[in-house]
Amino acid sequence: AQAPDATVQLAPVFSSHMVLQRGAPICVWGTAPAGAQVEVSLDDLRRVGAADSAGRWQVTLPAQEASFEGRQLCAKLVGGDRGDRNAQDTAVDVLVGDVWLCTGQSNMRWQVDQSAEAADTLEQPAVRGLRLLDLRGRLYPDGTRYGLDFLRQLDADNYYETEGWARADREAVASFSAVAFAFGRRLARTLKVPVGLVHTAIGGAPMEAFAPADGTPWMRGDAYPQWCRQRVRENLAAWFAAPTGAQPHHPFEPGFLYEAGVRALRRMPIHGVVWYQGESNATDTASSPARDPGENEALLRRVIQSFRDSWRRPELPFLMVQLPGIRRDWEAFREVQDRVAQTTPGCELAVTIDLGAPDDVHPRRKVPVGERLADEALRDECRQKMRVMLARSTEEDGSWNDRQFGRSAGYGTAMALLAMHMPRLPRPHAWRQVPTKK
Repeated sequence: AQAPDATVQLAPVFSSHMVLQRGAPICVWGTAPAGAQVEVSLDDLRRVGAADSAGRWQVTLPAQEASFEGRQLCAKLVGGDRGDRNAQDTAVDVLVGDVWLCTGQSNMRWQVDQSAEAADTLEQPAVRGLRLLDLRGRLYPDGTRYGLDFLRQLDADNYYETEGWARADREAVASFSAVAFAFGRRLARTLKVPVGLVHTAIGGAPMEAFAPADGTPWMRGDAYPQWCRQRVRENLAAWFAAPTGAQPHHPFEPGFLYEAGVRALRRMPIHGVVWYQGESNATDTASSPARDPGENEALLRRVIQSFRDSWRRPELPFLMVQLPGIRRDWEAFREVQDRVAQTTPGCELAVTIDLGAPDDVHPRRKVPVGERLADEALRDECRQKMRVMLARSTEEDGSWNDRQFGRSAGYGTAMALLAMHMPRLPRPHAWRQVPTKK
């Protein structure tokens, strides 16, 4: 959002063209002078809050249904004798739909214009209601050696930067995550509701960076992935040359991306998480053997739990990408991913073993990956709707009144498929035939 006066500001995740999560209370936050009264409005909805002693304020608006109608979100100072009480920060063209957090490492960060399907993707018309928020790390862990002044001021609060939300036009799509875009495009076209994608992936990031830090030493010994430690030494070479004071922060640091990109966003309701990560944890280097699968499984479960705890949703949908085929020792990690998906409610795995490249850790075919993730999300959407229908069909004695379901030529097949594909659904203790009403 753009504020004509800096005395009141919406947080950077609130800007024109954004999508708010449908069906959930809308938490809006930002900054203002300490003690100031702040009115937040979404068209005619209005709520007032107060900035605390640090100038932080937060207001919650009631949940809204999905809508393609562009609305205005505004925060302004009200009350008192302040000369700046007319200052406001406004975001326009705000939609309501489903918001997904898309994160992981470089295969999620891989841009549309770098993918095999770039030409075809960029020639297609914009998808109605698809909106993109790209959060980029100020220290990107390529081979750059960063200066000491920059390193000393970097922390989790200022790590990500963004130009705000954008419509999914050609320019915005070209530099956005190819996997995330293909995922969102299929969802938007299928569900016919606005879809917002928040992208925070960082190349090379290990799982440890996305979970709360546990205090374990990470730059000494072999506990942390070797490649990650080597890259940290390259990026922080200026400090390691004459180490004085605390080691500067780095996105590979345990808990850093959790603080910067999970906890920092936790007040923003989302529908679920899309996760493409594992390359840095599967092996230490391209030629080394698999890292301990038991440790990786525990780490992956901790990462999932950290997202769910942050949003206070025990079964927050968590969609994972299976590591693709490559001439590396990744079989054990794929088995970890499969076990976690099979035993964790709300967690799904998109199979991509056939989409890899023998000697390239960045296979260029990204659209099929995103579309398979979308298929997993859509299956979960169908499960949720079916659970509601089944709940309405269950009588007090546990029997089912299946007259709630419309009859068709394929009714029996549909019920059989339901039984096979939804084994976790509670089953009634008895069945009874309900006479047809005359």
